[in-house]
Amino acid sequence: MLGNHDPYPANQMPYDTDNTAYYKGGYYSATISEKLRLIGLNTNLYYDQDRLTKDLPDPAQHLDFLDKQLQEARKHNQMVYIIAHVPPGVFELGSGLTWFYPKYNKQYLEKLEEFADIISLQLYGHEHTDSFRVQFDAEGTGDDWQKEYDTSDVYALDELRPAKLHELARAFTDRSNKLFQHYLQYNSVLWAGNTECNETCHLHHLCAITQLDYDNFRTCISGGVTTHHPTQTTHHHPHRSTPQPQVPTYMFYLIGGLAAVVFLLFLLVACMCLRKGRRLRAPRYAKFGSLSLNS
Repeated sequence: MLGNHDPYPANQMPYDTDNTAYYKGGYYSATISEKLRLIGLNTNLYYDQDRLTKDLPDPAQHLDFLDKQLQEARKHNQMVYIIAHVPPGVFELGSGLTWFYPKYNKQYLEKLEEFADIISLQLYGHEHTDSFRVQFDAEGTGDDWQKEYDTSDVYALDELRPAKLHELARAFTDRSNKLFQHYLQYNSVLWAGNTECNETCHLHHLCAITQLDYDNFRTCISGGVTTHHPTQTTHHHPHRSTPQPQVPTYMFYLIGGLAAVVFLLFLLVACMCLRKGRRLRAPRYAKFGSLSLNS
């Protein structure tokens, strides 16, 4: 994700008319799952401090790219997350301070409104503040939100504590249990209305909820003991005993060799020191010794 300080000089984002060189626009799209697409945009191209893009109709074909990606997402019944650095709109801590050139801000907002039915999340940076925005459509129906469900009502929970959720998971072991049916109904968050779930489907849901450890999950899926006893905790993993670390044989030879080298060096230094000490010591009948005795 490129920021306005990534180019040099800062804020001057090259627009690349043919979209074939430099950074190819600095935007991308990635399919996160069958139902979700992530679109990373380079809104620095719209930044009103960028003198290179001020008078362009669509710098780096950015808006055209966004339109095509949103069309593809709608065609494949995908929801979209949009991430970018510079946000549209007005900065809440500045007196009328804005980031986009006015024409780009208008075009960008129109595109977001056109595809509001599939854009579920937008994340921006740049401002160094924690805030949010609510965009209304042309009719002002931005407050037309619908409540899907209430967890405490649907699952008959008076409080959200681990023990209560454990009891709920225990109830899910019965595929016909109405609580599990409620769970299936709301699991897709209105993306799919089909709540049919065979034994394999039921097992995957149950194991995913109760077995976060990978090995325990595989044991659960394969019909191991945890499948029939989801009340058991996974604090201990007897089937995953931790092996004691083993020292490779070659390490013993390496350590022994190093010890021998150190010992030989010690002997060599000791011999050198001994010989040097003998050279420095005056003989018993040396010239200076005799003078010292006579004096």
